[in-house]
Amino acid sequence: MVLTLALTVFLAIAPQTALAAGRAPVVDDTARYAADDVRRMPDGTPWERLNQVLAARKLSQAALFELASTHPSIVTQVIDPRYTKVYDFVAGFEPGDLFRARQGETVVREYGQLKKREKEIVEPLAEAMGFKKFKPERIKAVRIGPLKGEIYRFDVVYQVKKKKTDIRSLQMGWPSTPERDETARDELAKHFGARPSRVGRGAGSVLALRDASFETDSIGTVWELVDALSVGNKSSPVNEVSLAAAEGLDGNNCLRFYAEERTRMFREVAQAVPVEPGMMIRAKVQFRAVNLRVEFQQRDDYVGMTLSFLDAAGEPVGEPRRAIGRIATHPWEQLIIDERAPMDAAYARYALVSGVSGTAYFDGAELQVIE
Repeated sequence: MVLTLALTVFLAIAPQTALAAGRAPVVDDTARYAADDVRRMPDGTPWERLNQVLAARKLSQAALFELASTHPSIVTQVIDPRYTKVYDFVAGFEPGDLFRARQGETVVREYGQLKKREKEIVEPLAEAMGFKKFKPERIKAVRIGPLKGEIYRFDVVYQVKKKKTDIRSLQMGWPSTPERDETARDELAKHFGARPSRVGRGAGSVLALRDASFETDSIGTVWELVDALSVGNKSSPVNEVSLAAAEGLDGNNCLRFYAEERTRMFREVAQAVPVEPGMMIRAKVQFRAVNLRVEFQQRDDYVGMTLSFLDAAGEPVGEPRRAIGRIATHPWEQLIIDERAPMDAAYARYALVSGVSGTAYFDGAELQVIE
């Protein structure tokens, strides 16, 4: 039995309190440059986010506050004791094991292999997980590694009976999504004494995509539903586009596309937001696939996210950029497009589409300003 415990009840350790009542750290150029070094690290996979946390652990409080404006989930894992003990354990790996963990491999350590310092970290963690009649010598092993390419997971394998074990876990390295980041900022406000919000304009800000996590019934209103691709001679049937309840990575819901061999018209979900000419923009989304496949006259390059620009009259400016998603079946993956707004652009048009058979899910849409 695998039991993943919610972090709020996982350890009876309260997060750190504010550094000073109502006073945020003073961010100078040194702190800003140090935070930028972590920001520039890739963060598309759980092991890349683990590397970010390991690097961020070396930052000052001022640099962490600056980093939290754009990467609050990373900073949460640095300052919250519910995670720091696990990262203490990872940071203390022998060079070979640390290299494997940084590369996304699973590292398994049997209890008898743990050094005294490691046992001093692992045993209280395991006890806090709530195993019945806990005894340290019943810990069989600990392991840390990616789960389905989405998160990093720290597992404790515990001997319950002679032929029965229990596994309890702590989840880390989750992807950045709008809803999750806002929750993290609320928690970090308690630590720093001020909320590490994003800047309102310029580099580090976000463009105002509405219902970016698809939590409301906004398809056809906030998110425009547009005919995007026709195959064969008929325009019907069309693919199904809907909200998928309880399937979301960010919040409860997500966006769902479904089609089959008979589908002839594929629609996209799109939204346009104001943009300043010359602005460098990063479009992001989380994407999951279930049995996506090419049938009949479908195209495997018509799945994923597009970013294009419109002038003040709503006419296209230049060619759209695409981030093509993998087909087949796979867990959540991040799609990214970096593109500079043309000098005659007035709007950025963000769109999601799936033009093949099977089911595609999208969640956590975001438009960031990076320059």
